[in-house]
Amino acid sequence: MRLIILSAFCFFLFDTTVLAQPGGCTDPQAVNFNPGAKLNDGTCQYNNQLFSPEPTITLPSTLHEISGMVYWNGLFWGHNDGDNGAWFYAFDTTNGSIKKVIGLTGASNNDWEDMAQDSQNIYIGDFGNNEDGNRKNLSIYAIPKDLLDIPGDTIRINNTQFKIIQYSYPDQVDFSPTGANNTRFDCESMFFHRGRLHLITKNWIGDFSVHYSLPTLAGNYTATRHDSLNTTGFLITGADIGAEDQIILTAYSRSGACAFFLIYGFGGGTDYFVTGNKRKINLPWSGQIGQLEAVCYINGIRGAIGSERFRVNQLNIDVPQNTMRFTTNQWVLDHYKQNTKPLAEAGMMRYNADTGQFEFFDGLIWQLLSHE
Repeated sequence: MRLIILSAFCFFLFDTTVLAQPGGCTDPQAVNFNPGAKLNDGTCQYNNQLFSPEPTITLPSTLHEISGMVYWNGLFWGHNDGDNGAWFYAFDTTNGSIKKVIGLTGASNNDWEDMAQDSQNIYIGDFGNNEDGNRKNLSIYAIPKDLLDIPGDTIRINNTQFKIIQYSYPDQVDFSPTGANNTRFDCESMFFHRGRLHLITKNWIGDFSVHYSLPTLAGNYTATRHDSLNTTGFLITGADIGAEDQIILTAYSRSGACAFFLIYGFGGGTDYFVTGNKRKINLPWSGQIGQLEAVCYINGIRGAIGSERFRVNQLNIDVPQNTMRFTTNQWVLDHYKQNTKPLAEAGMMRYNADTGQFEFFDGLIWQLLSHE
């Protein structure tokens, strides 16, 4: 019996040794890249980099305060923020012309701040909370996509046709007014991933933005708190997910500096900031590109940023509302080359070393992912 137990114990040690995967930074572009690491542990560090997105569209005045944006059915869909009515718009990706106007009857735009989508719905987040930090009516509207194909330039969707997701933050226990732009519980960023809606806070009084998630079903929930991201004081204003493991966050600082954060290469759970590469890309300041507010992917590596009109009369600055294009290829290519992905879940992206091309898994087959 003793021999059997000893043998089993030795096998257990051998088995766990074989299965153990050394952790470290797995991104060749990082300054602390570890070529021997097999499991990304979120410790990658990067040199500073400046990127100038490609200006593409000056938006019509109807969207002068564009705050959220998604790409669906060949069009951009966007909305303004608070005090602009419960309307959102489909607009052309090349010239910005508005193709459809959608009104939500029975809804209100207290402070709409971002959009997200899954295969069935477009979601609009009415969760802006910077006025006093004490809102108790945080909500998300879920609008079925099949209603958006109704013929007509202007359509109305009533409150029996869309869902409302209401929520609160588990760690907000004090609802005393904080004054303008002085709260941890403002939010302007949302994306859908792995069956849930994910929110990233716009923290006005600290360096860390917090990641929460919610179900997509109508109801009243306490959000689930996950991890956090050190934004070094930058304020997160928009979010989207491109490839299966590639998140982009737009941000600006109180001084008008702009940036986006790329989170990629994370694990299979929901602690994206713990296991993923966290890379800050500096952008031109607001006086050149506008007030950075919205972002969406068009495919796994290519997308667009939306900026509100930015005006400073004292400096004679007036940047119109606009969209700009970007591609993440230059930052993520080496990571995907280094970290192959044999398993395929819908939305996964990989680099095919045989063809030298990115491929995107649509749930059935790997397809070529266009860079254009």
